[in-house]
Amino acid sequence: MSASAFPSFWGAVGLFLFSQVVALLVATGLEALGLSLMIAEDVAMVAGYGAALAVCALRVRRRVADRLFLRGAPPGTLLVVPVTILGLLLLQGLFSAALEALWPVPEWFESFYGGLFEGSATRVFMRVAVLAPVGEELLVRGAFLSAFVLRYGAVRGSVLSAVLFALMHANPWQAVPALTAGLVFAWWTLRTGSLVPALLGHVLGNGLVVALELWPEWFDAGPLAGALGLSLPVRGVLGAVLLLAGISGARRLFPQPVAYHGRTDLQERTPTLGEERWLDDRHDG
Repeated sequence: MSASAFPSFWGAVGLFLFSQVVALLVATGLEALGLSLMIAEDVAMVAGYGAALAVCALRVRRRVADRLFLRGAPPGTLLVVPVTILGLLLLQGLFSAALEALWPVPEWFESFYGGLFEGSATRVFMRVAVLAPVGEELLVRGAFLSAFVLRYGAVRGSVLSAVLFALMHANPWQAVPALTAGLVFAWWTLRTGSLVPALLGHVLGNGLVVALELWPEWFDAGPLAGALGLSLPVRGVLGAVLLLAGISGARRLFPQPVAYHGRTDLQERTPTLGEERWLDDRHDG
């Protein structure tokens, strides 16, 4: 197995847990030094994800840009991503409500997750809609997905990255929406060879959730107000239509990669020695 296939699925689980331990230690240390808890938690989150990414970088000797799908977004990203995210959010409301009807959310759990929205609006937005999505995308759709594809193949690797993404949220009421979003984000990443669509979608989705929580008056008028005022079944149908429309649009507007990490340009010219090694890594995996 090529070194490029690091980590395995269980190795990725271990790395995520490692990132959380690092974050806890950093937050505790900064708080002991007198830094406010809120700032300490934000710094600790960055440190945790950074530590896990550093381990991956030490194990895999490839340019960071290639390993993490850091390339420009394809045309159509700004059209396809918002439509898909709106569909996912509407479906999330349906799935969450259905599960809550069968298994009510405990009060302690609501209180715990409600803590994510404590503090100033700017701080909450930065933490939930910027820092968390960026860290999760670099780790899950960057370092982990690239290794999973080499180790398990594109389909199984995408599924495993989505399963891990759902587990990372540690929220049963978000499990199905997180799994669905993880599959879409992985598909976008592999289809375009770029992390940008998944990153943009994750930031947009989390940002809308934060805005609904902190500034509900923004949605009192306009098309979103009409959608949010619909019954849950109708919202679910509308969400499914938007999701399918987004997927269909992506199939038309996003190019289909034919080589390792979306290097579609390899089809039209002779690969360089370094590119041949990348392709060999894929075959070895």
